[in-house]
Amino acid sequence: MKWIIFLLLMSGIHQDGWNMDYRKISLNGRWELEPGAQQPPTYRFTVPVPGLVDLAQPDLNWKKFRYFWYRTRFTLPEKPTGGRVYLQLEQVKYGTQVWVNGERVGGDIPCYTSQEFDLTPYLQWDDSNELVIRVGAKNTLPKESAVGNDFEKISFIPGIWGDVWLHLYGDVRIRWTRIIPDLEKQVIRVHCEIENFNNQSRKVRLRYRVREKKSGKTVSGWETALLALPAQALSTYDFTVAIPRPRLWAPEHPFLYNLDLELRQQGRIAHRQQIPFGMREFKIVGSDFYLNGQRRVLMGSNIAFHRMLSDPTRGELPWNPDWIKKALVDIPREHNMFFFRFHLG
Repeated sequence: MKWIIFLLLMSGIHQDGWNMDYRKISLNGRWELEPGAQQPPTYRFTVPVPGLVDLAQPDLNWKKFRYFWYRTRFTLPEKPTGGRVYLQLEQVKYGTQVWVNGERVGGDIPCYTSQEFDLTPYLQWDDSNELVIRVGAKNTLPKESAVGNDFEKISFIPGIWGDVWLHLYGDVRIRWTRIIPDLEKQVIRVHCEIENFNNQSRKVRLRYRVREKKSGKTVSGWETALLALPAQALSTYDFTVAIPRPRLWAPEHPFLYNLDLELRQQGRIAHRQQIPFGMREFKIVGSDFYLNGQRRVLMGSNIAFHRMLSDPTRGELPWNPDWIKKALVDIPREHNMFFFRFHLG
């Protein structure tokens, strides 16, 4: 899609005086739960989100049911200027249907990737909102679902097993960003997809900079591009950012940077992202693997993570960051492992 770009190189711009439209609100916590084919009038169980239905309290014989109804309530802050509110479900097994305040919003079938729903037409800004999500069982998915198969897996337990977020945007948002490091030129190449929700064209400012993730030290100061976005369209913008004398990422010293992105419109921040990345380069030369120009032998193994989710004794451990770090980082490092292939989900 053709659109006009005016690139303004600016640095040292402060955020003082800018109001924020963008909010990211977590809906994680204990939700109400009820099994059954029809949407229930009452809910007798509670369950952690993220988690799986076998964690319900009181105990629930989940294998008897094909559908499970999750319910929670939320209130919203100040309404964004002409903006949208999206529900993001990071992972759900198996199959999703969504209702807000009694109105059906839509559904989807991914089991291992993120899905989103536009809640804007169904929301109450001056009152509490009811969110209901129906989750299916593996045998309720259509044939085209990429659910996969595993003959060594004990059970396929349904549930909202990823984080749940509300995103409050202004008129525009950064829908997707890709960062590609270029070690030879000491830059990153960035590809942004920017969405204009409005039925009129919009001019917005995209601001970006790079900082060291841990120290916060600025590596490349603020630059700004003035973008003309067509109405109700998804547009792309590509740019590079210099990373002078970059510190390279490797398993022994996993140094990270942050790319800060802001979309500004009419004196307000419509959307903001902070994306960590490492300066590293992977190559295959013949039958060998190279990291940052050095041949590396891949020391590691395979992890069938979803088989562990079938273990009835695992409880909520897979959602405990300290336990995950110990199981997937600390213990493998003690055995000189730094490479894993995650498979079967």
